[in-house]
Amino acid sequence: MSSTGIARAKFFSTRRAAAAGDTCDLGHDGHQTRGFMWIDDCVKGTQMIMDGDFVEPLNLGSNELVSINQLVGMVEEIGGVKLKRSYNLKAPKGVNGRNSDNTLIQKIYNWEPAPKLRDDLERTYHWIYDQMTKGKVLRVEAGVHS
Repeated sequence: MSSTGIARAKFFSTRRAAAAGDTCDLGHDGHQTRGFMWIDDCVKGTQMIMDGDFVEPLNLGSNELVSINQLVGMVEEIGGVKLKRSYNLKAPKGVNGRNSDNTLIQKIYNWEPAPKLRDDLERTYHWIYDQMTKGKVLRVEAGVHS
């Protein structure tokens, strides 16, 4: 599942968990950091790279580093909820941090994705909320809605 899909799934499950008074399972300790990028920026950057003349590898991603705890905190703020968080320190941790070094894409194309995760999460929250209030079923596991 992509970072966007993970964020959307976490968003949906966080809101559902808060409504039910459940605990949000965050995996390891929540301090791992990741970069999340809005799909529009991903498409624009990919098109720019494909249409360009530069033939060397380029990073395309967000350089806004956000911990999993910060991500859940943003979702809590946007959704107006407070969750009980559960950490499984025995769960696989993965790398501590991962984001994109955009130095080269800035130099070549004078562009990089906008660091605006909170705005993107808010937009996603409202989209999910609208879908739910219209009676649409969201199948988050598959990353699709019907």
